[in-house]
This record gives sequence, C-alpha cells and structure tokens, in this order.
Amino acid sequence: MDFWISTPYSQEPRLILVRWRAWEVQVPNYDAPTWHLAGYLAAEHCAKVSSAVAFVHPDTEEVTTKTGRTYALSGPPGVDADVAALWQAWQGQHQVVVLREVTSDVLDGRQPVAVNLIRAPS
Repeated sequence: MDFWISTPYSQEPRLILVRWRAWEVQVPNYDAPTWHLAGYLAAEHCAKVSSAVAFVHPDTEEVTTKTGRTYALSGPPGVDADVAALWQAWQGQHQVVVLREVTSDVLDGRQPVAVNLIRAPS
C-alpha cells in the first residue's frame, strides 16, 4: 500500500478526522510508547495516521501532535475499512508494537507521556 504523504503542518495546520480511533504503540525510535490517531479525512477522501500525539485538548475535542498539527475529532470514534488497511500497513512500515487502544483515554482528556527520539528513523 502506498502511503499518502501529507502536506507540511505549516500549510495544513488543522485537519478534521472522522471515524477515528487512537492507539498506544511502541515505536523503535522513541524512548517511551506513543499515541497515534487513525481516522478518515473526509475533505481529502483518504485515511490518515497521525504522528505522535503531544497534547489532548478535551475542551475543544482536538489533539495536537509532536509536529504541531492539530486534529479536530469530529463525531464519535468509529471503524472504517480504509483506515483499518492504512493502520495495518503503517504498523508494518514503522515496525511498531501495538500496546493498547487509547480512544477512551483521548475522549476522557487524558494525556500521553512525553516521548523523546532516541535515534533518527531509518
């Protein structure tokens, strides 16, 4: 599967995700587990996996990633076939281990732990 390469967050600082879920994974390049959103971008008609979540904004139902992009979470969490396929491919591409689903943590406004890059991605 080809990955959709998004525009830099400076050009698209805010995206709206529908049919989304959130996952905690261990990425080889980070010193702690990271949270990632997987959802559907209705405006672009494609699935998207976010970079590592840095902050959950429970008052606005938005999430900001380590890259600075903000994702507005529109509607309830959900399942989408395109998102599931991209999520599966993304896991293999990045050699991650899925630890748990954190969708309810995001909905409850819980925050991910801070993470640091321990080596550059190969």
